Amino acid sequence: MAEEAAGGARVMASPKGLKEFCTQLLQKLGVPHQEAEVTADTLVSANLRGVDTHGVMRMTYYTAKLRSGVIKPKVDLTPIRETIATALLDGHDGIGQVISHRAMQIAIRKAKEAGIAYVSVRNSNHLGACAYYSMMALPHDMIGFVFTNASPRLAPTGGTERLFGNNPWSIAVPAGRQLPVVLDMANSVVAAGKIRVLQKEGKPIPEGWALDVDGVPTTDPEKALKGILLAIGGYKGYGITLIVDLLTGVLADSAYGPRVKGMEAENEVAHIPLLRSAEPLGLRRGGGLQGQDGLLHRGDQGLPQGQGGRHHLPAGRAGVPEGAGATGEGHPSPGQGGRGAAGHRAGVRGADRAVTWADAQTG
Repeated sequence: MAEEAAGGARVMASPKGLKEFCTQLLQKLGVPHQEAEVTADTLVSANLRGVDTHGVMRMTYYTAKLRSGVIKPKVDLTPIRETIATALLDGHDGIGQVISHRAMQIAIRKAKEAGIAYVSVRNSNHLGACAYYSMMALPHDMIGFVFTNASPRLAPTGGTERLFGNNPWSIAVPAGRQLPVVLDMANSVVAAGKIRVLQKEGKPIPEGWALDVDGVPTTDPEKALKGILLAIGGYKGYGITLIVDLLTGVLADSAYGPRVKGMEAENEVAHIPLLRSAEPLGLRRGGGLQGQDGLLHRGDQGLPQGQGGRHHLPAGRAGVPEGAGATGEGHPSPGQGGRGAAGHRAGVRGADRAVTWADAQTG
């Protein structure tokens, strides 16, 4: 069944059929069958949870990256450093979904033995929806935490230069016989993918989502995508996204801040699957976070200001006297095929549980 929608035909496909299609397409590009199945499952699961921006519409981007060689078709996930409860892994530019899936499996095994686990990955790629991986902990009666950095789209509060990604994160908490509590969010008011959808539909974005390249509020989706996404809660969202970058890119000795490449270029992304709690001892040696503060503390050093001249505070400066030196919705886990309000919004209908596949040819 197909119905006309803005931007092209809207196709209805069953989750099973859609997974098979994505799996076969990835295999034709050299992805091993099992790894293709994992990738396809993460995408369709996102659609079923109502997160279409991280669903099968991403296939065009992934296939282009596989063809260009930026994403390696076969994942080679190797340990760099490891303890009973921690691990630092290198993804060697493989498929982000497969890397994250394996990293969380490792974290679960370690947490069963040690009670907690912390696994960090560098040299990865876009992983899709974070909730897929945090929810892997639920069947094991564990709390799952997943953090990742991303390419720059946010500016420090009051600034107009992109320095940080919206750096998504997810926490999944089991609740016995009740549905688990699952939080999956980025630190921008809205994901760039939602702006792209409105751009394709020829619609303006709501006020308060983004600034243009000059730091002026805009409702034009094209200007928003070239400009700055606004952080949730203003300076508080900026603070959260900074911390996620420290816990992912910096701690994994990977790319961070503006050094994380976007979807149009070669990627170097860091992820952290974390169970229960973490003490990342030994994951980074020789300088630690202290050696990376030059970029993250650029602060007042000539960054452009937004409209109104309100200057941002450099990291760590809030509460420091002027002139002082700055020192120092619940869903079943993936594969259980759960439905709900989000599932119905994604096009899940009756017994056939069809899922909407709209704008599949977009990045």
